[in-house]
Amino acid sequence: MARDLGIPHGSRVSGFVTWLESLGFVQKNRNLQDRTNMYVVPSPVALIKFYSNFRKMNDLRISIDWGTKREEMIEFFKSQNAVFCLTTALEQYSEYVKDPAIHVYVTDDFWNEMAAKEVTGNVRVHLYLFKPYREDNVTEKNGLKVTTPLRTLIDLYCDDKAYAAEPLIKQLWP
Repeated sequence: MARDLGIPHGSRVSGFVTWLESLGFVQKNRNLQDRTNMYVVPSPVALIKFYSNFRKMNDLRISIDWGTKREEMIEFFKSQNAVFCLTTALEQYSEYVKDPAIHVYVTDDFWNEMAAKEVTGNVRVHLYLFKPYREDNVTEKNGLKVTTPLRTLIDLYCDDKAYAAEPLIKQLWP
C-alpha cells in the first residue's frame, strides 16, 4: 500500500500499520524462529470495505455516451490498449454479470483528450485514470486487458457495487 500511495517506508508506514492494527484490520504475529514480526489480514474483505471509504470511483470518472454498439466500443478501447475495469472486467470472471455500460481505465493523454472532446452515441462509457498504473494490477482474459480479480474487487467496493463482488470473493478466498 505504501508503494502504491508513494509513501516512503519508515515511520509513516509503521504508524499506518499500527493504526490498522488498532482498528482490527491487521494482526501482528511474532515469528519465533527468526524473531520478526509478521502481519496478517484476518478479513481481506473487511479491509477492502474500509479502504473503499477513502477511494470513490465517482470522483475518478468521466461518463459519456459514445458509439452505437457496445461491442464496437470494446474493440475500440482494446485497440487503444485500455484496461477494462469494474463490471466490464467482472464479466470476464463471471458469466452472471452483464452491464450495458463500459468501464475502462485510460491513459492521461486519452483522459485529457476525452475531457475536452464532445462525442455522441448511445453506449454509456465510464473512463477512469489508471493511477497508479502497475502491471501487476492487469491481466489478459479472452483477448482483453482487464484488472486482476483483486483489483476488480477493490474497484467494485469503491464504486458501491459490492453486491456484484461475490463471485470474485469466492475465487480469491475459497
